Amino acid sequence: MIIPTGRKLLAFIHVLTCVSIGSWQVSAEIFETSTSVDDCDEVFDFVVVGSGPGGGVVASRLARAGFDTLVLDAGPDYGSQPEEFDVRAPVLWPATTQNPFLEWAFRVQNTDDEEQQDVLYPRSSNVGGCAMHNAMQAVYPFQETFTNLAELTGDNEFAEDKMRQRFIEIEKNEYLPESQDESTGHGTAGFTSTSFGDQRIVDGDVQFARTFGALGSLYPYDGPFGVNIGQEGFPLIINPDINGVIGNTVNFADYEGIHFCPVSISPSKGYIRSGVYGLLKETEGQFSDTLTIKPNSFVTKVLFKTNGRSPPKAYAVKVQEGTSLYGVSTGPQSLGNEKLYCASKEVVVSGGAFNTPQILKLSGIGPKDELEEHGIDVVADLPGVGKNLRDKLEVTVNFDMAAIWKIFEPIAQGQCTLDPVTDPTAFFTSACWLDYLSGNPSIFSSSAVFYSILKKSDTSLPRPDIYIQVTPSRFERYKDGWVQESTTVPNSLSLNLATETTNTEGEITLKSDNPFQEPTIDFKGYSSEDLTRVAQLVSEFSAVISSLPDVLNQVRPEDTVDLDDEQAVKEWVKKNGWGHHACCTAKIGSSGDPDAVLDGQFKVRGVKNLRVVDASSFPYQPGFFPTIPIMMLAEKAADDIIAEYANV
Repeated sequence: MIIPTGRKLLAFIHVLTCVSIGSWQVSAEIFETSTSVDDCDEVFDFVVVGSGPGGGVVASRLARAGFDTLVLDAGPDYGSQPEEFDVRAPVLWPATTQNPFLEWAFRVQNTDDEEQQDVLYPRSSNVGGCAMHNAMQAVYPFQETFTNLAELTGDNEFAEDKMRQRFIEIEKNEYLPESQDESTGHGTAGFTSTSFGDQRIVDGDVQFARTFGALGSLYPYDGPFGVNIGQEGFPLIINPDINGVIGNTVNFADYEGIHFCPVSISPSKGYIRSGVYGLLKETEGQFSDTLTIKPNSFVTKVLFKTNGRSPPKAYAVKVQEGTSLYGVSTGPQSLGNEKLYCASKEVVVSGGAFNTPQILKLSGIGPKDELEEHGIDVVADLPGVGKNLRDKLEVTVNFDMAAIWKIFEPIAQGQCTLDPVTDPTAFFTSACWLDYLSGNPSIFSSSAVFYSILKKSDTSLPRPDIYIQVTPSRFERYKDGWVQESTTVPNSLSLNLATETTNTEGEITLKSDNPFQEPTIDFKGYSSEDLTRVAQLVSEFSAVISSLPDVLNQVRPEDTVDLDDEQAVKEWVKKNGWGHHACCTAKIGSSGDPDAVLDGQFKVRGVKNLRVVDASSFPYQPGFFPTIPIMMLAEKAADDIIAEYANV
């Protein structure tokens, strides 16, 4: 049985001196500070910075294991507020990205093109993290993701069979018969539901059946156990389960073709968003003596101590309380108190691909030259912090259909609205909303993603490298005004093509030592190889979709783009490419990699008692969608931490 140490008296003497650890250097500057229990506002075993799919899972697991755990988030506990309906009802996910109480509206540079210099990149600041505003895709990581990490670190806990078991533990599968779950690599008792959304709302839509039936015939599923889910007269053979496996012989994600898109929506709870927020609140309710959640708590810095002989040791975080304090916040700002929260065991940073490297650098961990440029005392010279910024290359092709999709008919006819702000009374009394609350088919019970396509850009590849989401809605990319556009074109068909990029030169750099000023985020473009792969598919899908009987015309690429000219299409992709799955800016790596920030147990190199667990921890893109891979990673991190402190 684990016996936690509780909130112990801490008395620390800080003396930073030069300590060499492999290729990482600790600062030679010496200073002294004493910290007593009176200086710490509160003391915990663990302090976790960030409550998303990484930090939220780690904090919950530690609290359930008996450790006194604090989890901090810069945003509110929005899910507990009366107005939280927009983070629950799946179709309202676009609105959550512009909810001023949650929104962090980053601007990034994608390429050197003028159109790509100041691109909207929405993030979410609230308890539950970006899992409270995303489109809820719940897709298993690439088969090689954790196998490669096992080889890279020599840690067999990353082995695919062990990571699959962690997936089973977090999943509550709601689309397979229970008798099939364990045999196909699924779980039934986890905290995150997976389903195919509400398929009832497209029943009887002839245009939908004809369009997706045609796509199924053009891009048929080429693996075993295909399922015919087409409507009468429109057969549609699909991949039944891209998250599933059958022993060591069948991995359904290895096959091309059309498939159901699994989403983290819980039909059993009324088609609501499911994930880490629910886990946190359940843990808080059942383990209130060991889990403390503090929203509106912006972490400005991690503090370190040293005895002059060993590496600097993380012992506390500085916090500024308040709302909408960050430079990319869009909500009403308020300023609270400064706090110092101390950790008797460890600090875990889970701020995400943008904010984790910023926090580390502001705390003195990062490239020495950059830190000194901003007057930051160097605690550990880690040149890899903020480097290796990666994302997918995504581009969207759009078409106008002959008729309005059935799911949008009530809106087009003025019977329903997706806008709760302009006329709240009309919204909450509409038939669509009341149907949703009653469990009847409604546009609100779906994220508007039903089927997707897996495709190989080269037939010799071992698995598909292109993911194509096909949605009966208008979406071009994240840009100013995109939310309004998505609800005003009820006859649009959008195909979003996504692939992991080969570019590893992206970087997060500080603008200043001000923790409330967002960093510079530069993805530094796309390789010619990436642009060619995507451009070829843009031309292919443009020709294929335009030929379908219900398609009126193609909207994007515009008719000024010669789709037979590969170079012209590559230029269009370069100017219109985007992404929203940033990762890899504090990567796990081998001891011989000078840019490695973490070891296989997520420990930050060059210091002690500090770990990073989030999207930044991956050395490469972990999958087509990051949420499930991050939660699996967090389960492994929690296992590592609990094992280390089990007898301490």
